[in-house]
Amino acid sequence: MENQEEECRAEKAEKARASRFKKDDDTNTTSNETHHFDPKEKVNDWLDELDNGDMKMFAMTLYYHFWNNGKESVHRASAKVSKIIGKDERTIRAWKAQFEKEEGIFPETTRGKYVRDSLINDERFKLKATKWVREHAFVKGQPNMTGADFQNYINGTLLPEMHVGDTIPQICTSTARAWLHKLGFEPVDKSNKCVYIDGHEREDVVAYRAVFLQNMLDDEESHLPPPKPSDEQITPEEEAFTQQRMQAGCKKLVIICHDESTFNANDDQTAGWADETMSVIKPKSRGSGLMVSDFVEEYGGFLELTPEEYAAAKAAGHKIKSPKARKLLEYGENRDGYWKSERFLEQMENALDIAELKYPKDEYDLLWILINPVGTQKWPKMPLMSTNLIRNQVGSSL
Repeated sequence: MENQEEECRAEKAEKARASRFKKDDDTNTTSNETHHFDPKEKVNDWLDELDNGDMKMFAMTLYYHFWNNGKESVHRASAKVSKIIGKDERTIRAWKAQFEKEEGIFPETTRGKYVRDSLINDERFKLKATKWVREHAFVKGQPNMTGADFQNYINGTLLPEMHVGDTIPQICTSTARAWLHKLGFEPVDKSNKCVYIDGHEREDVVAYRAVFLQNMLDDEESHLPPPKPSDEQITPEEEAFTQQRMQAGCKKLVIICHDESTFNANDDQTAGWADETMSVIKPKSRGSGLMVSDFVEEYGGFLELTPEEYAAAKAAGHKIKSPKARKLLEYGENRDGYWKSERFLEQMENALDIAELKYPKDEYDLLWILINPVGTQKWPKMPLMSTNLIRNQVGSSL
């Protein structure tokens, strides 16, 4: 019986030794090729394959071999083991203390094996949360669902409904996002991929920028300084400088900037949460659009008259069309048409009337900055341009 057990142990040891040093199939060489065997590399590969428990036992085997019943110091023995297996010396000594305390046994580690009792593991909870996300992730006319929205639903509705106990737990936003991942939802982006080229740093743009800023500085230096906010006090030096400019006949400078924006029905959030059952498709068209053209000035914000100012202007006989310089256009063939030069020129005339009423010419100078609208490219009617010449009427046009 003892002989059979010894034979079994010998056979297992032989198989283990053979498997550790077995060559891979792709390293087999033909008769015409030479193969160089690197034992150090093979040992390192074997060490990498050891699990935590086997690695500790192997380290202890080496340690007690080098320690040799106290002939070698603990620190020198652990240093030698550290060089072989690539672990820190303090780790080797900690393993040695644990090995001796447990009388030659390393308890199995529980790291990464603890399963916390959480509602996200409850099937009824998961079904209700999944259903809510699918119904609220993408709703037309409303913002896409975010991790914070899911957090509010869990804390405000689902946890009070399913929790048993006096104290209702709460989750944070990061936990809400982690739960979304556990439920199978991932962030998606339904924006159309496109190429955007920023020309702000082109050589000609940079060169003109310097000219523009210098012109702005010259205009400011030739006028009275702008008024300071009500919560800031004017220093004596600033007051003296303002009086000096006024004696020189300088006026106040009002900078009025123009800009345009468009908004579409299908302008929505591009990011959201979805799982494999949801089809998130970006609409092909941008939808119906609204175009806004307006002026902003540094003294009063949007260029417009108060109701009192507008009533006084009408009573004085001014033919001002609207108290606001803003223009709204629902653009499209079946709507208000499109924003053309004539529309901008009409808006510009009204803006000029408003600005002249708010800022009289004897006190203010107006500086208009137009962001290249279509009106700045408006030509007089019937100009002599090659695009207006008809092939059969060249002579009459000239």
